[in-house]
Order: sequence, then structure tokens, then C-alpha cells
Amino acid sequence: MVEHKLGYDQDVIESLEWMITQHESKRSYLEEQIEIYRKELKHHISDDELKKLEFDIYRNGSLVSSSEIESQAL
Repeated sequence: MVEHKLGYDQDVIESLEWMITQHESKRSYLEEQIEIYRKELKHHISDDELKKLEFDIYRNGSLVSSSEIESQAL
């Protein structure tokens, strides 16, 4: 019974490692895509506008507009 449990646990570990590898691969691809779009966007807006946009998108890991931040500060 113990050997069966160890075999099961090993299978679960291997499955989780595979899932992590897949997740990291997808994340890497998406980060590359973000960089491509960021470079393309730089052709259309100023650096200050891009920084403001990135701040709006990444503040605390959620989409929060700078106008919301300004209204909360008042």
C-alpha cells in the first residue's frame, strides 16, 4: 500500500511539474508579445503617454485608471 501511495504521489508531482513548465512557457510567450506591442505602441504615442498607460494597467496588478486614483486622492 505504501508503494502504491508513493507511486501515486510521484505521478502527481510529475503532473504538477509539467503544468508549471507549460505555465512558464505560456508566460514567456505572452511577455514577448507584450514587448512587441509595447514597441509598436511607441510609434503612435509619446513616452509619457505610454508610461501613464502602463501605470494605469499595472497598478496593484489590476486595471485601475489614473483618473480613479486622482478622484480617490481628493
